[in-house]
Amino acid sequence: MGISGDGTSFVTVMFNRIWLYHAGGALFWERVVSGGNALALAYSRDGSTIVLGRDDNTVRVLDRDGTLLWTATTGGWVTSVGVSENGSTIVAGSMDKNLYVFDRNGTLSGTFTAESPIRSHSVAVSSDGSVIAVVDTTAVYGFSRTQFEPPSVPVTSATTTSHLPVATTTAPDTPTTSAPPVTPASTTARAALPPAVPLLSGIITFVFFRSRDR
Repeated sequence: MGISGDGTSFVTVMFNRIWLYHAGGALFWERVVSGGNALALAYSRDGSTIVLGRDDNTVRVLDRDGTLLWTATTGGWVTSVGVSENGSTIVAGSMDKNLYVFDRNGTLSGTFTAESPIRSHSVAVSSDGSVIAVVDTTAVYGFSRTQFEPPSVPVTSATTTSHLPVATTTAPDTPTTSAPPVTPASTTARAALPPAVPLLSGIITFVFFRSRDR
């Protein structure tokens, strides 16, 4: 069963039949939705949107007058459904382990695959549709609605930048050859040592010892 936010109407379902009542008990309408049996029901707080999860692997969405708006097919029984306050975000949990997120028009925004099948009556949407929660048999998952929305602008700036001409970054008069490497001063000093120095030292030593012998 679901009830509107202002308490003026409520909806109930059994098998493939759905009823909308006034809060005082008066029946607004009754509909038969052909196909499988309903396993889950959600009713938006503004009373505009009714969502059914069914054992024929479908999500069925009706408006306040009971008119079928759209049908989406999943990979398993739809055991849990949820809807935002104004019907702009609709979610469905299935026995195929997937959470499905739709917009009001029935366009699939994205999916999430849980570790195990989604439990019955275990998806929820915040009133503004910004937060989504789901429970499987092992864990609780929370999401932002934006995680199921594609980027509004494709990321192409890196590809465009890579095609810029390289010449635009080079000054026209910059030499293309590099200067010869500079030899460290300590290396130059060793290389400049005259080869005659060791010979001169030997001659002085010889003369010194000869003078001592005399």
